[in-house]
Amino acid sequence: TMSTVGENQLQRIIRDLHDAVSELSKEHYDSGEPITDDSSSLHKFCYKLEYLLQFDQKERTTFLGSRKDYWDYFCDCLAKIKGANDGIRFVKSIPELKTSLGKGRAFIRYCLVHQRLADTLQQCLMNYKTTCEWYYERSPFLKSHLNTDIINHLYELNEVQFDVAFRGHDLDSDWPTFARKTMGSAISPAHAWKPPSRCSSVNSLVSSYSQQAQEFLPGQDFGSSQLGDLGKLGELSGSASEDLRIELDQSELKQQELQEKIQQLTSEAADLRAVVKDQQEQLLAKGPNQEKEVEQQMVKAVRECTDRLHTTTQGLEALRTSERNLEAKLSIAENRNMELVTKLDGALSEKGQQAANYCDSAWKIQELLTKLKEAEEERIEGKRESEDQARLAERLARELKLQEEKLKEMEGKLHTCRVSADKEQTTAMQQADELQMTINRLQGALSLKERETGNLRTQLQDMQRALETKDGQLEEHKKRIEEELQHKSVLKEQLNAKETELSTITQKIRQLENLNQRLTSESQSFQTQGKKLEEYKNQCTSLMEINAKLIQTVKRNEESSKELAQAKNTLERKLITTQASEKQLRTRLESAGLTVENQNLEECIQNGQKNSEETKIEQLGENSILTLEELNERAAENKTVTSSLLREANGSSRTDNGESTSRLALAEAQLELNMKEVSRLQEEVMDLRAQLLMSSEERMKIQALQEVMESSREDLQAQTEQLKSQVEELNRRHVEELLRCREREDTLVKERDMEAQVRAEIQINLTEMREELHELKKQNSTLALENREAHEALPHRANTETAELGVHVCMLMGQNQEAQLRWEELSNKLQELPMEAQEEVETPSDTMEALRKDNARLQEQLKQTDGLPEAMQKLQERLEQMEEEAKSVQEIRQREVDTLKSQLSDEAAHHQNLVQVIKVKILIDVGFVLFCSAEEELALAKQSCNELGVNLSRSVMEKQATELKLSAEIDDLYRTKKNLEERLIELIRDKDALWQKSDALEFEQKQRAEEQTDRDVTYCLSCRNQFSWMLRKHSCRSCGRSFCYYCLSHETSFHQGGGSVRCCKDCFSQRRPGHADLGSPVRSAHSPISSPTRTSTPGVPVHVLYVCRSSSDITSTEDSDELIDSVQDAEICLLKSGEMMLSVPFSVEDVVQFGDKSRELFIRSSCYSVILITATHPGLTISWVFSSEPKSIAFSVVYRENLDTPLEQAKVLIPLTRCNSHKETIQGQLKVRNPGEYTLIFDNSFSRFLSKKVQYKLNIEKPEVCSGSDCST
Repeated sequence: TMSTVGENQLQRIIRDLHDAVSELSKEHYDSGEPITDDSSSLHKFCYKLEYLLQFDQKERTTFLGSRKDYWDYFCDCLAKIKGANDGIRFVKSIPELKTSLGKGRAFIRYCLVHQRLADTLQQCLMNYKTTCEWYYERSPFLKSHLNTDIINHLYELNEVQFDVAFRGHDLDSDWPTFARKTMGSAISPAHAWKPPSRCSSVNSLVSSYSQQAQEFLPGQDFGSSQLGDLGKLGELSGSASEDLRIELDQSELKQQELQEKIQQLTSEAADLRAVVKDQQEQLLAKGPNQEKEVEQQMVKAVRECTDRLHTTTQGLEALRTSERNLEAKLSIAENRNMELVTKLDGALSEKGQQAANYCDSAWKIQELLTKLKEAEEERIEGKRESEDQARLAERLARELKLQEEKLKEMEGKLHTCRVSADKEQTTAMQQADELQMTINRLQGALSLKERETGNLRTQLQDMQRALETKDGQLEEHKKRIEEELQHKSVLKEQLNAKETELSTITQKIRQLENLNQRLTSESQSFQTQGKKLEEYKNQCTSLMEINAKLIQTVKRNEESSKELAQAKNTLERKLITTQASEKQLRTRLESAGLTVENQNLEECIQNGQKNSEETKIEQLGENSILTLEELNERAAENKTVTSSLLREANGSSRTDNGESTSRLALAEAQLELNMKEVSRLQEEVMDLRAQLLMSSEERMKIQALQEVMESSREDLQAQTEQLKSQVEELNRRHVEELLRCREREDTLVKERDMEAQVRAEIQINLTEMREELHELKKQNSTLALENREAHEALPHRANTETAELGVHVCMLMGQNQEAQLRWEELSNKLQELPMEAQEEVETPSDTMEALRKDNARLQEQLKQTDGLPEAMQKLQERLEQMEEEAKSVQEIRQREVDTLKSQLSDEAAHHQNLVQVIKVKILIDVGFVLFCSAEEELALAKQSCNELGVNLSRSVMEKQATELKLSAEIDDLYRTKKNLEERLIELIRDKDALWQKSDALEFEQKQRAEEQTDRDVTYCLSCRNQFSWMLRKHSCRSCGRSFCYYCLSHETSFHQGGGSVRCCKDCFSQRRPGHADLGSPVRSAHSPISSPTRTSTPGVPVHVLYVCRSSSDITSTEDSDELIDSVQDAEICLLKSGEMMLSVPFSVEDVVQFGDKSRELFIRSSCYSVILITATHPGLTISWVFSSEPKSIAFSVVYRENLDTPLEQAKVLIPLTRCNSHKETIQGQLKVRNPGEYTLIFDNSFSRFLSKKVQYKLNIEKPEVCSGSDCST
């Protein structure tokens, strides 16, 4: 939806742009005048075009952080295209524009005025590569159909003229909303705004601008700064043209005022004619009587005319004064032109003599050109003013002629006014003649000046052609000079580097300076250089021999590295065998396999093998370290020899360069003196040329010597780099072995955690089984008691029931006589009673059979499943239900018997004999049936109890056996755990030793780097005695500084079991047992934690586990804590003293709500940002995925119990590592064992200029909660 909205908005803005273009063309067509800043359609067009240029543009900044805009895009596209960059050069010359946005707006206005906006935009868009670098995919300039549509509509503006000022507006803030008034641009169509010529295409404009640029090209041997100044003349001409344009506007205003006055005069003359005609008609009509009145009126009119003539004469006098001023200006301009011509003639005459002083002549020519421009501008202004005045004079002459004709007509009728009119006419005629004469003179002078300027132009064109021919030579000479300067700059850089190296060897430099002073002649210097070259060759041969020896040592190191690789392979194989044996041990433990003694024996064997392998590895590592030290010492010796050779060569070249520079300085001083005296230039130039040739020959020789020395130095550098690469390979292999050891330690830690979990689960299962056994025993005892009570209660119930029946029979026999009357009714009831009794007897038998079946099923279920307690509970419930049912049945029966007894006692007293016989039989049968069923149920219950007892005894025996086996396995696991813990402690100590060795190697490398500077020391640092062939120089094996033999009288050993080494007094005092342990160099505070041995490969998930330790493994935790404390210096220092930009806190619920969305984190240069995750419950798994733009970033994880805990107590879980996250995504995870604050650090402090963006995703997995005993972790 967002993309569709953006496309619709873009289409709408393109339509608005098209509408604005059509409105501009229509406005120009309707008015016929150029479009100014007052046009609202122009404002609309500018805003829409600027929006399109900024739409979906990539964010780019300069070195200082200011944002780049579409002006920089135009510069990138058009800067290298000849002819098309004149607009860019013009905009750059405007000092008012400060921002990139303002310059882009000025450039668009420039293109509109010159009618080539579509051409420039099309030329930019043809450069597809730069447009892709500046815009994203949504930009309309990267879509061909939108692209062509925009450009086709912009081509319509080539027919529209724009009158837009480039200056006078604050384009940095906004587009101008009003036009800067140019004083008469819209009033006079004759002098209206003129568009630039030949603006239909870019090529024609390029040609026109190239022609204009060629008129101001400099001379042949101009300097680079002078050429730049001459190049700016074209840019300054734009401002001069604008000033001239303002003056033209003012002159046009004056002309318009004069025209208005003339029109007024003509209108007044027409009015006077009409008045004269009316008066003539009146005279003819009235006659001679009224001639006086008419004459009076005519006198008044003549007076008015005279007044007006007087005003015109004053205007003419003002014009004469202006003409005189113009003549004075013209005379001044002629004088200046003459002076310039004379100067040009002098410059042209001296041109052949000043061949070596092109720079001075260029300056003079530039000054002459500027003066010529000024003179031409003044001449053009004078010419324009004279033309204006000539036009005014012509118009005034016409008007005077008309007035003369009028006066002649008036003379015939007005005789009295002829004298005054004649006088005034004569004066006016004289004035007009004088004006015409002056105008003719001015025109003649102007024609002469035009001829002179034409001659000057031809001469200037000839000069320009000559200068153009010399420009090519100048450019070639420039290129040569630039190459020489570049070469000199390279040599200067090399010399500076070598001077920094040679700062310590002040005495040798003094000796060399003394020797250089003695070398007076150049031939002797060359001879000495030849001898030195022979010595250098000998030294090079010796160096080649040394390098051959070094190559042999490198081969030996390669053989030793191969042996190390073979030992590593054997160790890996043994590791694989140990892992297989561990798997077999686990399988045997699960199936209750081997005994404890065999496991102890195997572990002892494995420990012995590992110890033997570790001893072999340590021996190989020590051998490799010794070989590395020898290699580094030999490489350092080679470096010293080569540096000494290079210094001697550079010293000789430096003296020669100093002589050449001094000669050049003398030549320049002579050139400056010869500026005043032109006549002596040729001889001194010839001398200087000879000296320059000599110096160039010397320079070539010196360059050849330097090239020979550089080739030898490069060979030596290549050999030293080969040695460095071999040393780095050995270090890398050592680092890989350390990483493998760390991986083994991680696997052992994981296995230990798994074993601890298995032990905890076994203990839980044992406790559960014991509880179940206890419950089953209780249930069995309760069931046995209930069965016994049931067996005892059954015969007692039968006896009680028979006794009660006998009593009832006696009572019935006594009442038989009373029941004889109702015998028939009771006989039917008695027939139904036996049936009911049989049913009642059958119901308990059926229930007993159902109970038997249920018991059998339960026994089978008990055999099949181990869920005895549940089955026994069900049985108990069912037995209780059946007993309740039997009790209820018995109670019902008793109630029915009581009712029957009452009925029989009341109704069947007389039938006692018959009832007694029948009831006795019935009772006997019922008792017999009950007795048999009870006996059968007792037998079945006994059998079921016996079977249950047997099964319980079997299950108890099996559980006792399993308990014994599990207790044995637990004991074995405890023993293996202790052994593994001991082994872990040993590995941690070995790891600590390896870290110390790596730190010692880094420390030695730093010492060797410092030795390279300290090796040039010429005196003992302890006793301050100068080294000589009697007092030799020795270096301390601990700190690497230089001492004499007597100051290195102490001996100590760096490693346990290693040999003693000579060291200085300070190192010996530090190595004593009271100060520090042997073989354990202390990590410096400034040593970086993120060393190559500690970097983790990107893309591999990092598992950080906190292990819950018991009280038995305190030693291991102390060792590991010591290691962690030694690691976490850099991260904690960063959190303390670094500049934090952002801190983003999250809880577990916030992270769970993330989903698959990625978030962005911005990190400024030299800063770091932090993500805080508060974990309240253990068992969570925090995972992360991140990538960075545009470069890599450092990553770390730190744990604290809460935010109030100090940073010194924080624990570094993942050390600060540099990740190539700009190339691939980095992912990892972390297991939360302790609740607290987990800090994810994204560090950009190593980057001084680049800011970075991090796209990250977070996820938290909660542990699964399992119910029942089948849950496995």
